[in-house]
Parts: sequence; structure tokens; C-alpha cells
Amino acid sequence: MAVLNTDPLVFGKPISLHVQPKSKLEPPVLSILTPSKSSDVLKVCLAAGFAPKEGVMKLTLPGNKPPIHHNISNAVLSKKGVYYFAGFSKDDIEKCQFQDKETSKIDKGKPAEAASTCDPSNITNSNSSPTYEITDDPKRNTMTLIVTGLRLLLAKAVAVNVMMTIKAFLI
Repeated sequence: MAVLNTDPLVFGKPISLHVQPKSKLEPPVLSILTPSKSSDVLKVCLAAGFAPKEGVMKLTLPGNKPPIHHNISNAVLSKKGVYYFAGFSKDDIEKCQFQDKETSKIDKGKPAEAASTCDPSNITNSNSSPTYEITDDPKRNTMTLIVTGLRLLLAKAVAVNVMMTIKAFLI
């Protein structure tokens, strides 16, 4: 078998395209998210609603462990023209720093000064997907199951009738 020695075809330097929104300077809102029970789940520092996309997130760990530095080049751009980024750590996060903002771990049920609060009543659902209601009413659940079964049976009957009609025309 002959080995071909060929040079790769190179047509110049590669082109990279970076799309960045025209937005004003927005400071990040930092939140440290930890699981309710200690486990092997990753701990997260979330930087939300910031612009521009530059800087490094620093996660300070407990004890003498060295801090973790995350480059935010993979931050996600939202429809509102601001970025979101999550920094992960296997160990607990004592402090999270990004740009000029800083937040600390929540101690003894009291939120840290830099932590923001979220009011669920202010959240609006802009998604146009249907919402489903879960009920414990056995009659309603049974009726929903029966109606779904009848729809499936009707769809199968229509499909079989169409196939038989096509077969009749072909014979």
C-alpha cells in the first residue's frame, strides 16, 4: 500500500465572527447556589444580567485552597442584550467575585448584603408554550386518560382506513 505525502491545503488565516450587543455597562447580580444537602453536586456562582462580556470570575474556597478563576468568554447572551455566566466548583464556595461585585455564602439563614432577592410574583411567563395543570382529582385524571385513549384509537382507525383505501386503488 502506498503512502501519500500531501500537504494540507491552507487558504489563509481562519475567520472568526464575534457578535456583541450594543449595550451600556450593566453590573452583574451574583448569587451562590448550593444544594440543600451536602453531596457530590457541583456548587455554582451565577452572574446574571451583566454587560460587557469581559473579566474573570473568582471563586474563593474554604480553608487554604487556592481560588478558582473562570474566564467568562463562554457567557450566554440573552434576548435583552445582557450576559449570564455560571462558575462551578466541587468544593463549597465562600465568596464569589466578578467585575466590581462580590457576594458571600449565606450564613445562618440571613442573606448576604450583596445577594439579591427574587419575588416570584414579579415573574412573568413570556413563553408561549402551553401550561399544564396537575390535579389530584381521580375523576378528572380518569376522564383525561379515556379521552386521550379515544383520540389515539380514532387516529389509528383513520390511518388504517386510509391505508386500505390506497390498497384498494392499487389492486
